[in-house]
Amino acid sequence: MEIFTQENVRFGGAPATKDEALSSIAEFAVELGYAADVDGVVAGLKAREEEMSTALMDGIAIPHTKHAAVEQAALLVRRFDQPVDWSGQEVTVTLVMLVPEAEAGTTHLTLLAQVSRALIDEELRRILATGSRDEVHSALNAKLG
Repeated sequence: MEIFTQENVRFGGAPATKDEALSSIAEFAVELGYAADVDGVVAGLKAREEEMSTALMDGIAIPHTKHAAVEQAALLVRRFDQPVDWSGQEVTVTLVMLVPEAEAGTTHLTLLAQVSRALIDEELRRILATGSRDEVHSALNAKLG
């Protein structure tokens, strides 16, 4: 199973809270087969958010977790129809990194570094906010390659 495919990009939905957004992300991960337990993924994502908010700039957040509920490493993109209050910042795009606990020291750090570097690119941030599913997948995949 690949870490990032076009199916890992989903637009739509209007969660009212960050917790609802994290739940929808976890459901998406289970639906795609990257994780087996919605509650476990939510718990991992929330634990990370309690350490420090993952909201960045330009309406983007990078929630991530290394958790036993994650079976395969994944990068997911969720773009919501309306901004979500993410610890005081308005977020519409999430780049979600999910990593099994066993890969915490390797895959997790590599993926986090790649995504952080990619987000420096203003054009990529624009595509994440307004591009089509194919454009988002292609642009992000090119940056991760």
